[in-house]
Amino acid sequence: MYEGGTSMESGGDKPLRALLKISAFFSLAVLISVVAHAAINHGARQITTSQFGVWNKAVGGEIDARIVISGSSRALVHYDAKAIQGITGWSAYNLGQNATRSDLQFAFLKMYLEHNADPRIVVQNLDLHSLALSEEIYIPAQYVPYLDEEGIYSALLNIDDSAWKWRHVPLYGYTVKDMRFTWATGLKGLFGSNPAEDRVLGFNPRDRKWTGEFERFKAANPAGADIEYDAEGIETFESMVNFCTQRGITLVLVYSPEYYEMIPYSNNREQIFSKFREIAVKYDAQFWDYSESALTKRREIFYNSQHLNYKGAYAFSIDLAERLSSLIVARERNLPHIASANGVSTREELK
Repeated sequence: MYEGGTSMESGGDKPLRALLKISAFFSLAVLISVVAHAAINHGARQITTSQFGVWNKAVGGEIDARIVISGSSRALVHYDAKAIQGITGWSAYNLGQNATRSDLQFAFLKMYLEHNADPRIVVQNLDLHSLALSEEIYIPAQYVPYLDEEGIYSALLNIDDSAWKWRHVPLYGYTVKDMRFTWATGLKGLFGSNPAEDRVLGFNPRDRKWTGEFERFKAANPAGADIEYDAEGIETFESMVNFCTQRGITLVLVYSPEYYEMIPYSNNREQIFSKFREIAVKYDAQFWDYSESALTKRREIFYNSQHLNYKGAYAFSIDLAERLSSLIVARERNLPHIASANGVSTREELK
């Protein structure tokens, strides 16, 4: 029976229609999120410059350097790979990553080695925090395009157990965890737009003057500070050293220059350095300590107590490269010299 031209049962269909509309809306939202997430990831992996450029060259197997530098920001800004390459005659590349400790550095190095030929030499820069595990992840969104790299993903999970959401929840890593609008960089990369280049063979030169951070640190810590390290951190660092030596890679542990006035403010510094020396001896690795270098006295080549500016990095890299040249000569006396006619080895020759 009809009343007013409307079915008596049509009112019962309204909740169902509303539910279908809501379901369609959320399905569309999920689809858009999935597509947007994939687009940002794809765009980021097309970038050829700056930080993403380094990541993409590493996972793309485009580096294959004979000398690889690993470490945190001190590695990133201290080792001028071009200068090292020029003096040693061996290709060099800087894999330093800002605000990382040995666990993430090890994961990044292993990822690099999965896609590139083993280097002849790994220069591992040391920090006072090299024997401690990461407590947080710097710029989480930088890792999102590479979460299919299992080693990277596992390392991130060990630091932040919410990292599974970055991988499995579309746009989570680019919204909740992205305070620097990294997604915009990835989106631009989708259309062929690259950020300004600030890396030279992975090295990030910083033309900065003394900032005054050290003076603030001294005022806040007049009695100095204890540097945290733990058994897990030591084990991870040692595993990295052992991993390299087991692959036949010559490992050079380097404590690059630190502004000399900072040294007395690290209360347990000698304990940490004692462990560095112990591990170096155990695995027959080189340990080069620049704590007494004349460079540490020149405040004008630092921008804070831990980081050299571009002039300081160049001076340090020249010194390091000369020492590496001597090491290479010594090594070549015991190993057959492998090089192509033009001095640049192929991937097969480097293996």
